[in-house]
Amino acid sequence: MRGLGLGHREIAAEFGRRCRLRPRAAWREAHGWSLREAAAQINAYTGTVGLDPGGISSMTAPHLCEHENWPGPGPRPSGRRPSPYFAGPARLRLRLHRR
Repeated sequence: MRGLGLGHREIAAEFGRRCRLRPRAAWREAHGWSLREAAAQINAYTGTVGLDPGGISSMTAPHLCEHENWPGPGPRPSGRRPSPYFAGPARLRLRLHRR
């Protein structure tokens, strides 16, 4: 899709529509990252910007998966609700990677 000139935003929207991915998962897939790679990107970014100066951020692939799939498919939320601590760095990291 990138070869066709589509940006990450268009690719994420297409993944969401065709594959019925939640927006956070669609963005990760649009960047071509596995859950493990995305967690590593988030951990590195939080250390770089001073949110985790000790470098002990604990984002893992399973943890990220729970955040990506929140609130879940049913009428009641399931999984982990993304906190501002998670959502901010994750969103910023994906935006900076687009450039």
